[in-house]
Amino acid sequence: MDRIKQLVEFIDSYKCLADVGCDHGLLIIEAFKKYKLDMAIAIDNKKGPLNQAITNIKEYDFASKVRFSLSSGIKDIDDNTDVVVIAGMGGMLISDILNDDLKNVQRLILQPNRDIPEVRMKVMKLGFKIVIEKIVFENNKYYEILVCDRLKTKEVINYSLDELEFGPYLLKNKDQLFVDKWLNEIKKLEDIKKNTTVYQQLDQKIERIKNVLCL
Repeated sequence: MDRIKQLVEFIDSYKCLADVGCDHGLLIIEAFKKYKLDMAIAIDNKKGPLNQAITNIKEYDFASKVRFSLSSGIKDIDDNTDVVVIAGMGGMLISDILNDDLKNVQRLILQPNRDIPEVRMKVMKLGFKIVIEKIVFENNKYYEILVCDRLKTKEVINYSLDELEFGPYLLKNKDQLFVDKWLNEIKKLEDIKKNTTVYQQLDQKIERIKNVLCL
């Protein structure tokens, strides 16, 4: 639940939300509790979770402001949608979803489970800038949240390889969760090394992480 509340925190002053992969609708419920949203679209490509979202949300007085869509990705958003949340999916799938028309979306709140550098590359190519990054530790897992705003100027964003891998804002701050996440990654890579004869790429990755952490 901490992860959902943190995702909601970044909706901020935006009024028309689309939650892609809405699951049981908990994020939309939290969003309406915290903000005076004008509308929300609950999107899921599975009937079971979407029906559960309908059941959960209909208990609230804001239910009439929620539209439910059995569909994939952002194909069913409308021109009023100004903020989109896509969380709990693989980075390659999120990147693929973002290939569809983003219409008037001004903010993307993304939480890829893996392939995070590919997501950073994708939003950069789409003309969005990462404005906030946050790591959340929940159920013994580290989750990275990327908050990306559409560029309103002719500013050109060009993230370095380290920024794509570790995050432009996370790299600047290097808070304890950042350090803990990457120390945990080193441990996982060291464990993999014990069961493989191919070391070189693993060693390079470990060394790169250690350099970032100044170890």
